[in-house]
Amino acid sequence: VYNGGDSIPITYTCSTGDMYVLGNYQYTYNQYRSGSTYYNDETQNGWSVYCLNNVSIPGPVLETVLGNPVTSMKYTFYNKTAVTMAPTVPSTVTTLYKTFYGCTAISNFKNIFLTNNVTDIDYMFAECKALTDASQLVIPNSVTTMEYTFWNTSLTNNGMPQIPSS
Repeated sequence: VYNGGDSIPITYTCSTGDMYVLGNYQYTYNQYRSGSTYYNDETQNGWSVYCLNNVSIPGPVLETVLGNPVTSMKYTFYNKTAVTMAPTVPSTVTTLYKTFYGCTAISNFKNIFLTNNVTDIDYMFAECKALTDASQLVIPNSVTTMEYTFWNTSLTNNGMPQIPSS
């Protein structure tokens, strides 16, 4: 486990299960964390990020760690009920499965921009009961799965995101 202030070898090669902790976040290589359980996910070929603290504004998420991309935000803020402001999603991220699930204090996602790298947003905002406005969210054509993305939110027709025809 490396912490933000640790000295890291210049020629470090990442291995499944490596961890890096910085601020409110724990990054895990080729694994994602749900609660206290870790799951291997070598299809991601990069880092997954998990928010350690239930704080209102958790801070920015890194785009790369030790020279490798952050590719997964699975469960990053799962049931973090104090989160009021979501950070920007790094351009390297491909999956946002259950990223903000149960973040009951978030009411809008005006600072969330999804790149064409994102393919999975299943349950991304499910159970975000205060979510009323996602109108500025543009879902890119690269998204291939978005089941229950807005399940049990308070979105109205005026607050719906831009969903591609594909």
